[in-house]
Amino acid sequence: MKKTLLLAGIGAYAYYMYKKMSPEEKANISSKIKETGKKLTENLPEEIKSLFNTKTQTT
Repeated sequence: MKKTLLLAGIGAYAYYMYKKMSPEEKANISSKIKETGKKLTENLPEEIKSLFNTKTQTT
């Protein structure tokens, strides 16, 4: 129960902070999240990449 309440509080605070950000800050955070996701999926084996249905480049 305490963990759930703590996670809900953290989520509410993150939502509040996100809503207070300027459009430029929101775009910056969005691009950082996308970059991190791409970096994480680059080094995955093909079997795992297929689970996420990512497009792979074949040369």
